Amino acid sequence: MNDSEVIFTTYDPLNRQIILKSDTWRNHISKHSEVKPDDIKKNIEKPVYIINNVKPVENGSPQLKVDETRQDYIGLYKNTQTQRLYIMKTIVEFNLTDRGEVVTNYILRKASEIKLDGGVVYDMYKSKNS
Repeated sequence: MNDSEVIFTTYDPLNRQIILKSDTWRNHISKHSEVKPDDIKKNIEKPVYIINNVKPVENGSPQLKVDETRQDYIGLYKNTQTQRLYIMKTIVEFNLTDRGEVVTNYILRKASEIKLDGGVVYDMYKSKNS
């Protein structure tokens, strides 16, 4: 994790500290997304699911492997301009077991884009605290 200015620090439902840095916001999120930092913060604090991130075994391969350092926070985003709900995916990288950093965030157009191959870490519907 680099030393750029922190936009927010929050905790997920598993009590892990997660930050969003200004460099990440400026270079990886704000250019291609209509969401605001507060929307990302809410998605981390109250996701519907947290799942292990998966990536291709090698470029172009249909086979997937779990990325041991990243998890995907899946939630809903309400666009107030269009009055529509969208699926939001926030990817968090963990370099330490209880601290993470947002690496990107984007809106999914279809639920079928979510891959559960890596396993579900947190399910809001099965949580005793929901």
